[in-house]
Amino acid sequence: MATFRTSLGRAVRHCHVEPHPEHPCRSREWTSAEKEQKQLELAVLFPQYILVELPSAKFNCHGFSFTGSHGWFCNPGPFIEDDFTIEDDFTNPPLSEPRKGDLLVYRNGTDFSHSGFVEEVSHGKITLLRSKMGRSSTVLHKPADVDKSYGQPALRLRRNVP
Repeated sequence: MATFRTSLGRAVRHCHVEPHPEHPCRSREWTSAEKEQKQLELAVLFPQYILVELPSAKFNCHGFSFTGSHGWFCNPGPFIEDDFTIEDDFTNPPLSEPRKGDLLVYRNGTDFSHSGFVEEVSHGKITLLRSKMGRSSTVLHKPADVDKSYGQPALRLRRNVP
């Protein structure tokens, strides 16, 4: 398993598509036919999504959101602690207005289950996100339009490092 470092130098374990991967990474990238099939499946489940990028097994939502599509990360906690300011923990009033480029992180139970970039804000509310849907596509979607397994928005983050 590979290591990626936060802005404070803390190691964050993750994996890449490779011949002998550790869970949850795959041994190979999707073929063109598999990408097309994954995209069709997502379009059936969420027809309101706007496609940004075709499916990929190379990175997940946390890899997309926290590292610029570097790999597959299961625990974004070190990035949250080292690289971001928590602007809203959804239990207190927000510390500032949401803005484009903030991250929205979902929680299902105690696990951070999904993350994405704020793309649009209207009247102080997040109206559109850009996120990677598991091993499927990168899409634009409303904050509530996610698979139920992702749970609910739990944190709104703003990068505190350049």
